[in-house]
This record gives sequence, C-alpha cells and structure tokens, in this order.
Amino acid sequence: MRGAIPGKSMMITVADGESRVTVINQDCSWTCPFCTYATLPSDNRPWPYPCSNPICIAGGRGDPEAVYAYRLEVKRREEAASHRAALSQAAEQAAQEREQNRLQAVQAFHAERAERGYCLGCWARSTAWGLYLSRPKKVRHRTPGNCPIGRRGTRP
Repeated sequence: MRGAIPGKSMMITVADGESRVTVINQDCSWTCPFCTYATLPSDNRPWPYPCSNPICIAGGRGDPEAVYAYRLEVKRREEAASHRAALSQAAEQAAQEREQNRLQAVQAFHAERAERGYCLGCWARSTAWGLYLSRPKKVRHRTPGNCPIGRRGTRP
C-alpha cells in the first residue's frame, strides 16, 4: 500500500459492506482481518484486492455472490456446531440423571438390606454389581455363611 504508515490502523471492507480494522506492520505489510493471511503492500504485488489470499472474501473471492455464499456457509456451520453442542449437553444431562437414579436405587437397596437382612453378594451378582437394577435378586439366607457365592470362593 503506497503511503502506508507503520503502526497505523487500516480499514478493509468486503463487497457486502462489512468492515474490519487491521494494523500496518513495520515493513508496511498487514494481516487480513478476515482470513489472518499476511499481506504485502500493493506496490509489491500485482493484485487489485486488499488481501493477497485468493480464497479470502477480501481477496479474489470478493464478488457479492461469493461473499453471500460464504456468509451462508459460515452460518450453517455455526448452527451445526450449536446443534451438536446442544445434543452433547442433553446426552451428558441424561447420563448424569441415570447415574443419580442408579445411586438412589443402590442406596435404597442397602437401606432395605440392612432392615430385612438380604444378602449383599447375591444382590450384587444378580444386578452385575449394581449396573442392571432391573433384575435384582433379594435373597435372605438362614445363616449368613450359607451364601453360594461365598462358598465358591468368590467374595461379593
């Protein structure tokens, strides 16, 4: 850019009217505020656009149709990212709720076990150690040492 003063700011505007500010470096180059591409002064390059990057909307792709298509694509990507974030948050909430319900069911069984004398080993084995609470086996042995799980040598 002819007459560029290092350290001063420069405004770059694209075809749809959006403007962004960039600062001119000591060697009179600047960084494009749209694509962060390092741009040399215009007297060193045969390029009529403010950005040296031909893919940038301030560079060679700066016609109004391309800028509009770029804005639509950016908007679509942002919506998809927010949708993925919402789905991830919902899945995380559901997992936390399931874990909380499982812990409440385990605590309820422990309270019932203490009250009625159920065997913890048989219950834990029947529910795969508290993971499948839909099939609990509540067993009360006449003598606590008569648990078949304990007799096989495996501890609950």
